Amino acid sequence: MASPGPRRVLVVEDDPDLREALCELLSDRHAEAHGVADGQQAVYYLMAEPAPRAIVLDLRLPLINGWDLLAWLRGEPACRDVPVVVVSGAPIERLELALDHAPIAWLQKPIDPRALRQVVAAL
Repeated sequence: MASPGPRRVLVVEDDPDLREALCELLSDRHAEAHGVADGQQAVYYLMAEPAPRAIVLDLRLPLINGWDLLAWLRGEPACRDVPVVVVSGAPIERLELALDHAPIAWLQKPIDPRALRQVVAAL
């Protein structure tokens, strides 16, 4: 895999409406967001494309869930340092205790669009 592309973000979300909204929110003239519906599609995308600058990841996904995708990311040399923003409806405190992989930012659903833009820009 090549080095990270300029301001590309991968959105991994199984809800098609939310995935489309997140991609629109994160795409502008300086950035590009690509969305996939599950962890398996994310793995295929990450193996075929240059590593993105950040990943926005829902945890409850079909085929390969977000937890397993995080473990795969941390074991994949080209992806292990890609920052991940976890979005979930579960309480953040409970999620932080269950996961020791970094770097990670957390946002709770429903997602505040300004907070998401700020977090992704900071990563």
